[in-house]
Amino acid sequence: MAGNILVTYGDFTFSGINQPNPSVSISRNGERSPGNYEALFTPLEVTLEGNIITTGFQPVVSGIRSIENAFSPELGCQTFKVQCDSNDPLIDSSGVVTNISFQPRNDGDLFAKNAGYTINLTIPSLSGDAPISSGITSISEEWSIEHLDEKVGGVAFGGALMDTAFSISHNVSLQVDGCATNGLSDAESYLNTLYGSSSPSSANVSNIFDISSLSIIYSNHYRTINKNIQEGSISMTESWVASTGTALEDFEVTREKNLDSDQTTVTANGTIQGLASIDYPAGTGSTSKMQNAFSHWTGVVSGNLYGRASALYDGDYSLNPTGFSSSLGFNGGAGTVSYNFVFNDRPSNCVLNAKSETININESNPNDVFTNLVILGRLEGPLFQEVNTSGAATREVSIEAILPRSGACTFDDFTAPTDYDDLVHSYYLGLTARFGQVFVNNDTKTWSPKDGRFTWTKSWTVGNCS
Repeated sequence: MAGNILVTYGDFTFSGINQPNPSVSISRNGERSPGNYEALFTPLEVTLEGNIITTGFQPVVSGIRSIENAFSPELGCQTFKVQCDSNDPLIDSSGVVTNISFQPRNDGDLFAKNAGYTINLTIPSLSGDAPISSGITSISEEWSIEHLDEKVGGVAFGGALMDTAFSISHNVSLQVDGCATNGLSDAESYLNTLYGSSSPSSANVSNIFDISSLSIIYSNHYRTINKNIQEGSISMTESWVASTGTALEDFEVTREKNLDSDQTTVTANGTIQGLASIDYPAGTGSTSKMQNAFSHWTGVVSGNLYGRASALYDGDYSLNPTGFSSSLGFNGGAGTVSYNFVFNDRPSNCVLNAKSETININESNPNDVFTNLVILGRLEGPLFQEVNTSGAATREVSIEAILPRSGACTFDDFTAPTDYDDLVHSYYLGLTARFGQVFVNNDTKTWSPKDGRFTWTKSWTVGNCS
């Protein structure tokens, strides 16, 4: 006795004399990726062909509507099953209707007593979902590598060692079967299995453009995932900065000379861009851009600015190692350090702890002494007469300096510094060696302890007895 064969789709079951089981045919067209000829998932094509057999026009119409409603493409994925009694089903899988059509009998019966139908389904497999790797209907993958902003490292100006940097991008897109049980979540897991690493595979960044010989650090790994629920697609875009260091620097050194000054000025300025270490799938950073930018500033750049400036200097003296002015900026969000240091060839300060100093010497030599005689009626003006003597000579020292500030508010802190006492005294001793008479006529100090500004003016009247 033949078994009882059931053909069901969703909640619909073919049964009875009026809707007998249809014939079932199965086919599959194998597809492969054109690049590596990898096999892709192709669903099974199922064709149902049968007849609605009844008497009378209205029952035929009712049968057509019943099948059309049960196999409507708008229902989406439904369970399709072909089973004989309690045996394991021949087909037990989710499927979706791709086409349905009804045909009248060829003998001229226009749906009066019977009607034929053809239903086309697609199913992932005969017995449920296949592995997700087999459920990908299409896949596209692209790698790109190029020099980042043409950064080709090596020894740059002033002996600065510059890093080599590359930009790497990776794009993957997948199309999955719409009736997969877990759909796009399984596709995302599949992507994570293949590309979960935070560093690109060496096989994809080598050969024709091979950077494997360099000590590469992969940083700034940014990843974007896009899902399209309706289309059943998922794509991933990611990029890296591959560099021989953890920060990238751009700098320039400029030299300036003016005819109104004997000084030469050299300016060194630049920006350090830190690179972040980012781990996936969490997407968190173990080392931030700012950390790496600051480390590069303290460990590499700050101690080499004077050397870079000296490499451009061509004056008659040498650059003062103490910068004339400086500015330093940190941008935590952008992860950058910016700097601007100005050097010049001014002499070293006479007082070592002075931030800056200006010393002026004023020598006033004796002038002629004469009388002025006014004569009434003399159109040529007064008469001048020598008195055989001359005026006094003067010498003056003027000092302006910036010294270490004092934050305290005591008498000692308000007392003018003595840093320049020895210098002024040595000048005084020089005067006494040259002149027989030396008299102080002015000795004035000003001291601003809060901003460290110090001035001192001291002058003498000098002369000789003989």
